[in-house]
Amino acid sequence: MRQARAAGVKGELATISFVGTENLIADRGRDSEGVLISQVVPAPSDASQRLTREYQAALKKTAPTEAPSYVSFEGYVNGRVLLAALEKAGADPSREKLVEALNSTTSLDLDGMKLSFSVQNHQASSAVFLTRVKGG
Repeated sequence: MRQARAAGVKGELATISFVGTENLIADRGRDSEGVLISQVVPAPSDASQRLTREYQAALKKTAPTEAPSYVSFEGYVNGRVLLAALEKAGADPSREKLVEALNSTTSLDLDGMKLSFSVQNHQASSAVFLTRVKGG
């Protein structure tokens, strides 16, 4: 990214969420301006969505000094999926029961984020949220 910018590349650069949005911006500074990043969760600062508000409240309660981030929001969503599967697996969960519970969760609504699993599909969501770094 730095080399491309130093070489005068004006075109758009893109990456996936694995880059760690906040770390990318902190590490690359102004060189990250305009970079497109595909995300698997909505913006963690967008309080217009119920799931995001619940995440923000949970983060404030458990880590009050931490700022919302894509990474922790994705972890929150993963935790909610695991809790739903554990509940579905019953009072005496096992690995097999957990796998069965996940594979049979064909319609999970996490307060607006819709997820679906099956024996053939462990991705849960094909939603992509495109973000662009602007002004840090």
